[in-house]
Amino acid sequence: MYYVCLWEDADYHGDRYEWYAPTAIDVDIDWWNGDNEISSVKNYSTYDLCLYDNDNFTGDRVRIPAQKTSTNLGDFNDQAESFKTKLGSC
Repeated sequence: MYYVCLWEDADYHGDRYEWYAPTAIDVDIDWWNGDNEISSVKNYSTYDLCLYDNDNFTGDRVRIPAQKTSTNLGDFNDQAESFKTKLGSC
């Protein structure tokens, strides 16, 4: 199962975006207020979450391992424009 939560602000504050799916997730964030605004993440899926700084899963990326969270994305703060879940590294 794939379950991901993304927040606009650090420490899981601000607008929240949730994605729940029975299959792998590949999402461009261009239609949500979160495009270039993601600051914290909870990856409840059994797969790694890869956040990309460009649409279509390109550019710099950061990996949130399966079943892990990040209260602050550090240098990747407000960069994410797309994400996907996958086995192994990004």
